[in-house]
Formats: sequence, C-alpha cells, structure tokens
Amino acid sequence: MLYIRTDLRVDEHVAEELLMDVLDHLIEAQEDGKDARDFFVDSLEAYADELIANMPTENKRNIILFLLHSFFCFQT
Repeated sequence: MLYIRTDLRVDEHVAEELLMDVLDHLIEAQEDGKDARDFFVDSLEAYADELIANMPTENKRNIILFLLHSFFCFQT
C-alpha cells in the first residue's frame, strides 16, 4: 500500500480506490484460507509496479504544488 501511495506519478483518488479493491480481495482470500503470498504470487514489488503501470498518472502541476507545499511546511 505504501509503495503505491508514495509514487507521485499515480492519481491519488484512483490509487485509493484500487487499494480498497486489493484489500477486499485479500480479505476474501484470507476467508478462503489463503495466504497473502498466494495472492501476490512471487513479488509484491512487481505486483505493485504492474498496478502502477495501469493507473492514470497524476497531473504534473499537482505534483509540483504538492512538493512546494511540503517544502514550505517543513521550513516553518
């Protein structure tokens, strides 16, 4: 979840919706007696990278505004 949330290229709203869907699938898998490793196959990072590649990107202007806001908040 953190890996996807911290990727600034990803549209935040879409990422949160996707993460909720993944969480729902994980809960269903757990109820069926499956482990999270079964759900993610071999690599969590590869799975997250695949999800990120298929999501719409965040507007560059929003990324710049976020970074500027973060910079000035840490300065005070």
